[in-house]
Order: sequence, then C-alpha cells, then structure tokens
Amino acid sequence: MERISEGERLVKLFVFIKEAGPVSFAEIRDRFPYEYSSKTNNDESIRRQFERDKRSLQELGIFLKVGDDMRYSLDEKRSLAAPVDLTNSQASLLRMLCGALLEDENYPFKNDLRMVLIKLSDELGVPDLLPQFDSPAFESIVKNAEPKGLAKVRKAISHRKRTFFDYTDSSGEQSSREVEPFGCFILKSNCYVVAYDTGAHEERCFRLDRMKRIRVHAASIDRPDFPERAFDASKYYGLPFQFGSKDSVARIRFNADAAWRCDQLTMNQGVLENEGDEVIWTVECRDFEALAQWCIEHAPNVTLLDPPEAVDALNQGVLRMLHVLEEQEAQQ
Repeated sequence: MERISEGERLVKLFVFIKEAGPVSFAEIRDRFPYEYSSKTNNDESIRRQFERDKRSLQELGIFLKVGDDMRYSLDEKRSLAAPVDLTNSQASLLRMLCGALLEDENYPFKNDLRMVLIKLSDELGVPDLLPQFDSPAFESIVKNAEPKGLAKVRKAISHRKRTFFDYTDSSGEQSSREVEPFGCFILKSNCYVVAYDTGAHEERCFRLDRMKRIRVHAASIDRPDFPERAFDASKYYGLPFQFGSKDSVARIRFNADAAWRCDQLTMNQGVLENEGDEVIWTVECRDFEALAQWCIEHAPNVTLLDPPEAVDALNQGVLRMLHVLEEQEAQQ
C-alpha cells in the first residue's frame, strides 16, 4: 500500500469523519491502515500524528468534536464558518481546478465536491467560468494545450480587428460570419469567443472549436477596425444549454422529490413557479441537445415539457442509451 500525501490524507480524513461520524479512533486507524499503522509506529506516535492532523484541519477551518464516548464527529457550527474573500478570478480558478477533479474517473468524492462547487457559486455569486482571456487564470488553462485558433482570436481582440470564419452551430447548420471580437472565457472546458456579429447586428457567443478557417483582417494591423468595448465575462454566464444559435424557451417540471434542489440546479436562471408540490421552471434555451443532456443528468425527478424539439432530442438520447446498454449486455 502506497503512502498518500498529507493533503490527500487530510481531505479523506475530513470526508470520512463527516460521512461516518461519530467514529472512534480505532475506526479511523482501520480506515487509514498505513498512515496510522501500529506496525511502523507505536501508539504514542500514532496519537501524535492524529493530533497534528486535527490541528492541520483546524487551520483549514475544519473542527472536530469528541463526545463522552471518545468518538469523533464534525463540529458543523464551527467548521467552515470563516467568511470567504476571493476575487471573481480566484473563485473561478478554484472552480475550474475542482471541475478537473470531477472529470477524473478515479476521484472518489465527486458528489461531495459537486456540492462544494454549487455552494461556492451560491455564496460568492460568481459564475462557473474564467474572466477575460488575459487573466492569469485563463493563461493557466491554455499555456500547455492552447485550443486551435485561439492565437488568432487573441490577436484580433488585442488589435480590435474584424474576424472572419465558418461556423457550425449546435444543430449542424453552417454559416460564414464576420464579427468584431472583444472577449473570451472558458466554461465547462469549452472556450467561447464574445463578439459583435455584423450580420446579426448583435452580440453573440461562439464556441471556438466550432469556428473553422479563422481569418483576421490583416490590413493596417495597428489601426483598430472598431471601437473598444468593455468586457465582463460574468455577463455571459449561463447553463450549458444556453449557448448556441437557437432562440427558444424551455419548460421543465421538478416533481415533489426534486423541488428542494431547484435553487441549486437552476443557478438563478429563468423563472420558477409552484404548482402544488411541484415546480415549473421556464428558462431560455439555445441548444436542444445540451438541454436534453442536462435533463438526463438530473433525472429521474426532472421532466422536460417544452420545446418539442428538445423533448424529441431527449427521447432519442434515452433510446440510444438503452441501445448501448442492450449491446453491452449481449456481449457479456
């Protein structure tokens, strides 16, 4: 058995006591047989190690309490009570790093971490994205694996030059665009370009991986093509299905068992209306496939009502999933 790092041990110790507590010291030692092992340490040194871990947890704002029966549990009134003072960039970077753990199939505490991310967003009022492209947080993502085309887009933004590209939207429709780009942000591992679309005469968000044959207006590179525009990435935050070329409204029903999760799941988007024990959510939708995927992820107590195109996408997605499961079962 390999020794784990101090940070990982503290996280696992906290989660174990929170979920299983009250627990005795013997149960803690059984949970961490290597770190609190009597084979390599005597009882006194093991106890000192545990006391050091308790102090380390306290420094992180996590306090344990011990009952008369000498069993440990989390002191919820004292733990994590200190106010959090993070800038939007720091909070977004924290969420991005934690989001990477959610995508790690070997990470064992995904449910707990997902709730932490939701709470972080609620408490700080920050979106799950990174701010403008020149922030250190954005740089930390792209420095090792810069998305294709980003260098051209950044050049266009820096010099305020018109940009041309072929675009494929979420439904597969292709078009040629001329835009005036003025910002970038990353959401759910996708890079988005914010620009004024000269054809649509309005601001739009474009997914970088759907932009092909990107060309920057090369004439007079030091002479801007358009006036400078203020860019605040948080204005463009939304749920995954709110990015795309569609312009529709979705209606989703949360039944009685899911109604308590509405505030967490809707992320302050759209309108919630009570219908008895159920809640109807009306929200802007721009990507039917992404909306269907969102409903599948939060099923079974979430029902998609409208629009019909999204309902069809949901039904087709479920059928595809069932077909895959049937094939896997047949192969076993």
